[in-house]
Amino acid sequence: MKKILFMGNTAWSMYNFRRVVFSDLLSLDYIIYIVAPLDIKFQEELEKLGCKFISLEIKAKGTNPFRDFVLIFQIKKILEKVQPDFCFFYTIKPNIYGSIAASMLRIPHIAIITGLGYTFINHNLISYIAKCLYKIALVKAKEVWFLNQDDKETFVSKKIVKRTKVRLLPGEGIDLNRFSKKPMVPDVSFLLMARMLWDKGIGEFVEAAKFIKQRYPDTRFCLLGFIGVDNPTAIPKEQIEEWCSMGLVEYLGVTSDVRPFIENCSCVVLPSYREGVPVSLLEGAAMGRPLITTDVAGCKEAVEDTVNGYLCKVKDVETLVSAMEKIILMSMEQRVIMGEAGRVKMQCEFDIKLVTERYINTLHYYLGF
Repeated sequence: MKKILFMGNTAWSMYNFRRVVFSDLLSLDYIIYIVAPLDIKFQEELEKLGCKFISLEIKAKGTNPFRDFVLIFQIKKILEKVQPDFCFFYTIKPNIYGSIAASMLRIPHIAIITGLGYTFINHNLISYIAKCLYKIALVKAKEVWFLNQDDKETFVSKKIVKRTKVRLLPGEGIDLNRFSKKPMVPDVSFLLMARMLWDKGIGEFVEAAKFIKQRYPDTRFCLLGFIGVDNPTAIPKEQIEEWCSMGLVEYLGVTSDVRPFIENCSCVVLPSYREGVPVSLLEGAAMGRPLITTDVAGCKEAVEDTVNGYLCKVKDVETLVSAMEKIILMSMEQRVIMGEAGRVKMQCEFDIKLVTERYINTLHYYLGF
């Protein structure tokens, strides 16, 4: 029985985005280890699947070089104990320090670049260092997977990784059985599901709500996701509360099951500055909801403009308002048609079966069975 180790920066994301992959691999008699920061709730959920969980503190926004240097040896110690046959690493620190540790032990591994985010959106010393570390870390990786073409080309053009190593994955995939199509609601409401970060375009979403509510006061604007996350662009809880007190948005909290919230909205919105391929958009489209998102790397992959949603300009409230107004002025039947087009797109391009097949075939190729 082969041991496969997966490492990410939250147990929540490992469970919510990859549990189908883990389940399918477990059914093929792989032993699955998950390494992530301690989170009792999602540790238990992962263990219920049959995974073995190992906790490791990973500070997402930490830039202390000594702490990061120690992290390499913490990961190396875990790898020496588990002795995995293969590793997959997600998000920047596992990508970099996990890959370095695995290379030191000559363990075959793949780095999965789930999005370039803060490090590549901002051009500063930290961004420069991160790119240099990526270049060093990925030398020994068997492959480097990307969720969209733009991120892949960024790494290749900047000579961070050789083109011969890069592969494109259809996002994290979407479980079309779990996220089934639901009837359209009659009232108009916009739902943004994301961590509460400025980079997710939440400020623009709130500004758009101000304009829309002046003309369509009954329109609802809802936020769903974590507050106070470990990220340089985190929005303070007080700011969210202020927006709510002004009647601009409703904050719905955090959930392990987004389906009821999607079912109760008429459009899923994500005006993000850059993504890998945002799972929230795939979930919304799978359940038959029109989408509004920005015409940027990752986001645009989920939307065919005017077919299953609308693309707006990044950091541009005016085009976001325009897209929202189009949704408001549609009949319910028109929103249903747009939502159905999104469901078809998910079936053709983002079905989780396509993703799990990639993992299984890759492991069979490198592990020789």
